[in-house]
Amino acid sequence: MSFLIRLGFKNIGRNKLRSALTLVAVALCSGGILMFSVLFSGITNMFLEGLTTQNGHVRIIDAELAKNERLKAGYHFVQNVDHVLKTLKGVKGVQYVLPRIETGGYMEHSFTRAEEKKAIAAKRCVHKTLAEPTDPKSKKISKQTPGGGVGMNPDAEKSVTDLHKRVVRGRMMKPTGKEIVLGRLLAERLHACTGSKITMIGKTVDDSMSAVTLTVVGIVNMGGSMLDKRFYINLKTAQHFLDLPNQVGSILVYGKDLWESTTLRRRINQVDLKSKVHVAEWQKSPLAAMALPMLKVFIFILGGIIMFVGGVGLFNTMMMSVLERQDEVGIMMALGLHPGQVRNAFLLEGFVYGVVGAVSGVLIAMVASIPLLTTGISFGTDATSKIPFPMETTIKGSLSLDGILIGLAVGVLMTIIGSIIPAVRASHLEPVEILRK
Repeated sequence: MSFLIRLGFKNIGRNKLRSALTLVAVALCSGGILMFSVLFSGITNMFLEGLTTQNGHVRIIDAELAKNERLKAGYHFVQNVDHVLKTLKGVKGVQYVLPRIETGGYMEHSFTRAEEKKAIAAKRCVHKTLAEPTDPKSKKISKQTPGGGVGMNPDAEKSVTDLHKRVVRGRMMKPTGKEIVLGRLLAERLHACTGSKITMIGKTVDDSMSAVTLTVVGIVNMGGSMLDKRFYINLKTAQHFLDLPNQVGSILVYGKDLWESTTLRRRINQVDLKSKVHVAEWQKSPLAAMALPMLKVFIFILGGIIMFVGGVGLFNTMMMSVLERQDEVGIMMALGLHPGQVRNAFLLEGFVYGVVGAVSGVLIAMVASIPLLTTGISFGTDATSKIPFPMETTIKGSLSLDGILIGLAVGVLMTIIGSIIPAVRASHLEPVEILRK
């Protein structure tokens, strides 16, 4: 064995250019895998954090609604909310409980140019352009648009979401009172500013007409996401608007860690909530069910490309090594070296290439990933404009021990795999034929 080790290291040092190219190929393969892991882990972590922050680790809805959420939304709600919330807070592992109601209606904002000009000057608006009069004979300007939003408890939301930190004008609404916070894009569409009066017309759960006048107390910037087109009101106002006493559309439950959602769901199902509800972890949400398989496919394709390119390069290099040393192999086999020893010598050579190249590649990648870990990459608001939850436009990487180990393992394994065929080829060379040539 010591002879094979000496032979392997001797072969590595014999052709320094070829050895250097092989080490570079291994380093690029391992480093590329680690850089991909750093970037993708950062994207995945931010995506899951935004998803679970907006939708909870566990989501509770009415059992009948769960049968067809698209068709039955707005007609089935969680009953006995006070009892449900009190019971949930006593479940082991539950840290936060957020009741919510999805609502919406036709929104109207009436104002004069003088009022809007004054509001813009006072920096109570996010828009800077005055609206054009809809009727030249009237001083009043009216802006209408359909709008969707959510009723929530603003004090409870502060424990989990960062909605209150995204207020760019005014403040968050209070738990009581007819106040509304508008998303930036919705505020621009209505030409609304803090202090504006918004009239919203809609229907209660029994299809009766409902109307409410709300005072805009804040405007939030959600980073260009779809949430910038929504509004936010307190839970009591939403319940009054929809005529839903002691009922909510959903309850979001948060534990210590999002990966403990299954355990949390089982514990919740073991208590009596005195309400027919459906309890599901975040992995079962429609968005997660669609996005997670796509993420796995993306990992498989891009990771496969990196491994394929690295493997082809390594295979080519090792094959050239065999072809260049055919005479040497023939002489060694003529002197009594067994085919298995020849094969093991080339495999050992490939293993050394793999270890040295993989370690070098991972170390270089760790240094190169520092800007990605600290500064990140800005994708702009267009990249997050269609995402239905707040997500930072600057993606920062995430370096983990798993990523480092995968980078090392891939480099070594790809080198060994790339060495197998050349090693077997070398072991099957006929000494007589080689020496005759």
